[in-house]
Amino acid sequence: MPSAGSASGSVVGLERDAQAGLSVTLIAMGATALQRRHTGGMRVDYSAVSTMVDVVHAAERRAGGLLEGVSIADVVVIPSRSGALLQWATLDRVRQEVFAAEARAMTSTDSGRRHAGCVVLTGTDALEEVAFGLDLWLPASRRPGGATEASQGRPDQTPSVGTGVVVTGAMRPASALGWDGPANLASAAATVASLFRSQFPGGGGAGSTPLVCRAPTGGAAATGVVVAMDGRVHAARFVRKSHTRAMGSFVSSVEAGGAGAGPLAEVRSGCVHWLVGDGCAAAAAAAAGAGRSSGSAAGGPTLHRRVCPVLPPHEPMGEIGLAALEAVVVHSLAAGASAGWPLDGAPASTAAAPRCLVLHGMGTGSLPPGWQEGARQL
Repeated sequence: MPSAGSASGSVVGLERDAQAGLSVTLIAMGATALQRRHTGGMRVDYSAVSTMVDVVHAAERRAGGLLEGVSIADVVVIPSRSGALLQWATLDRVRQEVFAAEARAMTSTDSGRRHAGCVVLTGTDALEEVAFGLDLWLPASRRPGGATEASQGRPDQTPSVGTGVVVTGAMRPASALGWDGPANLASAAATVASLFRSQFPGGGGAGSTPLVCRAPTGGAAATGVVVAMDGRVHAARFVRKSHTRAMGSFVSSVEAGGAGAGPLAEVRSGCVHWLVGDGCAAAAAAAAGAGRSSGSAAGGPTLHRRVCPVLPPHEPMGEIGLAALEAVVVHSLAAGASAGWPLDGAPASTAAAPRCLVLHGMGTGSLPPGWQEGARQL
């Protein structure tokens, strides 16, 4: 297998797995998943990308099931620094690589492979921001690669380019026992494939997919960007990191019992079990019917499923340029912060002034008098 290397934006084909029906593009940023211990401390080692993909494909060959008919066929490496230094330009680069992967699939002459979507591998410190930023910045109902016709260049005129984006990472580095990177990557790739099969019924073996393994109707257009971590799939809109280092740190919730509470799916028993959408409702009804007809007297297992929540509409912010986002200035109020106007002493020229200012206050938005007076003068 070719090495992923460390060149910015390098695209690597993993030829020996290219015969699979669905292909997934991996966009790898600097992440805990790629860290190895070296003299002097931990460093990101981009060769761990190929190691991770090798482990996933080897496990699939031994056990099979989760990634049947799916391969991680291309790797794009975007070297990036600590999540504390995440910039809009880096996020825009990821977005452009998503479009580029789709565009390559649109012009591919390999009719035996279908591009299911992209997995974005990033550090967990900024995973929430990466996922939510991409969710807002990628139009949910877009044509792949910006094309005006999804079937362009295909003799059978069958739409075959998926637009699903799944973000993942690892809580433990590549040099640690219990490295969770490969398992999370496998879950993410399986989720991309599941979204594709729902987006394009019949295009990836959807006819034989059990009801519980079917994504919501419309696939990625219905879910938006999602996060796959520790065997669970979360909507980017609701996911949060609940612990700094613990496994299973990523959870999703809104107001108790509200729409979007809990994960969208769980990865287990060889498939992605969706807890939202038509498949969940149909499977729950079928299970209830089977229980009524056979009952516990027949010795069959009793299936307990939580009520399928309703997936809220996905409303991305649409096309906003990089320059507009970089012009937004954010100031947060915290205990011990200066009570004076945060822009005092900043250049007064029009060119240097922020085009948009976000003031993050306390509680219901309480601001000190100096902040209030400064805001009134804008």
